[in-house]
Amino acid sequence: LLEIENLKYRINFKFKIEVKKQIRNHRDMPCTRRRKHSKIANQTMGVSPEVIFNVNDHSLAVIGQEYLSRHENYIRPNRTALRSYKERAKIVKEEHEIMVNLTKLRLPEKSGIDAGSNIVKQFSERLLACLMLHYMTPLPFIEHVHAQRDLQTMKLIRRKLKKSQLLLRETNKGGNLYVAHINEFEEKAVEYRMKTGAYEELSSSLIEEILRQYVRNGHLKLTTLFCTADITNLYTMLPQDESLEILEEFLREHHYEKLQGIPIRVILQLAYLVLKETAFVDGNKFYRQIIGGAMGSPFTLTLANIFMWK
Repeated sequence: LLEIENLKYRINFKFKIEVKKQIRNHRDMPCTRRRKHSKIANQTMGVSPEVIFNVNDHSLAVIGQEYLSRHENYIRPNRTALRSYKERAKIVKEEHEIMVNLTKLRLPEKSGIDAGSNIVKQFSERLLACLMLHYMTPLPFIEHVHAQRDLQTMKLIRRKLKKSQLLLRETNKGGNLYVAHINEFEEKAVEYRMKTGAYEELSSSLIEEILRQYVRNGHLKLTTLFCTADITNLYTMLPQDESLEILEEFLREHHYEKLQGIPIRVILQLAYLVLKETAFVDGNKFYRQIIGGAMGSPFTLTLANIFMWK
């Protein structure tokens, strides 16, 4: 018995040493990589999103800067593996139901295969097996440690943001991250509304008013269905010439002979320039957009709304 206890002690001792060694190697790994690539880094431009902290919390700035400004090619570990078995089983069940239901809904019209056929059942079983393998397979030791650290960092940032009433938002231009007090965002919103004069405050919700009118007209019944619709890739798929024609028609129909002192002719010329001269570089090749407008452009948003008006 004494020999067995000594053997267990030696095994546990060696295991602890090995675990500590792996953790130490894992901690040293990023530093080693940085040293290896330090010469190259001096010759390249970073592509990480810039994180702007307009706060007094120095610790949040340090933690957030390191965690949030990582490159896009940084692969974050799968934190789902840190959840309990029950939580992961629930995720598997939900995703499996969504995928199978979509398959049963679209398969008959696409291929003529009956939703209750054996091939669909086999697909459902194999899909479930793949999802179970994906969600239930334990992470390797290093990835597990990495995932735990990322999760703890993320929770710490969330706690600090909530405690200090801070908001984290992505900027419209540049894709940078901006952190500031909630009051600053509210002040900027008020300032923008006053500056542009493009908005008016409503006494009630538009949807509620529409519903009340709907009820008064006797249209709201137990069988009434409420539906929403979305147009895929509307901004980037607008027909350019037709959109410009509709823009001119819209301006003339609403008697906008001049808009802030700018005549319709100039507005159309500027619109033509924005639509027709959108160019970009991908790798070593140059491209010009010939359908639709640039995503994220305020003009494209306005033009899309006018196009739908027609």
